Amino acid sequence: MDTRGRTPPPPPKARHGHPSGGDRAREYKKSRRQDPLPDSSPVKEESRQGIEAQRVARTAGADGLTHIRIEMIEVPLDRDISCRFRIHTEPEHALEATLTQKSWEKQYAGIGTLETGVVPVAAVGVKGLLVVRDTVTGETAEQPWHWYRIGPGSLFGALWRLVKWLFRRGGR
Repeated sequence: MDTRGRTPPPPPKARHGHPSGGDRAREYKKSRRQDPLPDSSPVKEESRQGIEAQRVARTAGADGLTHIRIEMIEVPLDRDISCRFRIHTEPEHALEATLTQKSWEKQYAGIGTLETGVVPVAAVGVKGLLVVRDTVTGETAEQPWHWYRIGPGSLFGALWRLVKWLFRRGGR
């Protein structure tokens, strides 16, 4: 009883077998929890893949200017790294975008800024293309990409990456 002579309410009962309360619920949650990659099946680094964007091809609009800006946002998935795109143009301009990868195609439309969905994972070597058009000026931009293997490769591949890095670094 409290100081006013009332009896406190009983504590809430835990629902057994339900993951919302009680000791049993904690045990249930622990038993349902699984590691995303159990130790019994280690992931080979060679099996990971990612997406690499290439240079954007642009066609200027009617005013002779380029307003379209494409931002590639990496999206880490289970073992692979995909991406999605954020596209900007002038605030009042309408945009049309088409993502194409092999037989898969998805179209988007918006005004000023547009975000695409995540590009589905594909096999190493598969190429894709994002085509964006500003419907007001007629400007277009094409962003190609391809899937590549992540992780240790051959010695030749490591040397080739080193040479490319040195050339890029030397150009600064």
